[in-house]
Amino acid sequence: APAPGGSAFEAIGGCFAARRQVLVVLVMDESASLGDASEDRPGTDPDARRVTAAQVAVDGIANLASQGTRVEVLLTGFAERLTTYGGWRRLAPSTRRAIAEDLEGFRDRNSGVDTDFYNAMEGVRLALTRRTAEITSGEPCRLVLLFTDGRFDIDSDGAKPYAAARSEE
Repeated sequence: APAPGGSAFEAIGGCFAARRQVLVVLVMDESASLGDASEDRPGTDPDARRVTAAQVAVDGIANLASQGTRVEVLLTGFAERLTTYGGWRRLAPSTRRAIAEDLEGFRDRNSGVDTDFYNAMEGVRLALTRRTAEITSGEPCRLVLLFTDGRFDIDSDGAKPYAAARSEE
């Protein structure tokens, strides 16, 4: 969390400097509400600006990583559930372009049925927990960047894994 009066960017920079190891999960919305300009299907992000924003974020994080911080990136997408695209990859000058190119694939990933934030964030939490447990050189800084239209939309007829947990409380 950012310090009072400080920005989120200052908090991120401080975490990078203090921990020297960062895990970044890029979480990309893949739901149909985004639309697709090439198919004349209007929506909230028909030109896939979320992809451009994610690429800009990777560039900024790569600049911080070039100052001696080890950064690992995990690309994920979500609609009804979280999907991981590849595994954890080190962000370095040699991998920066490949990660940006992999983000390009999200321009066409916009036909998911739901936009289930619970499932997405639970998947992110599990991925971060697993990777953190594998690190033996101290606690890493963890950063989750969510690129979405913010529309929560789930099929109320389908069973949700978190619905059972709530009914047991």
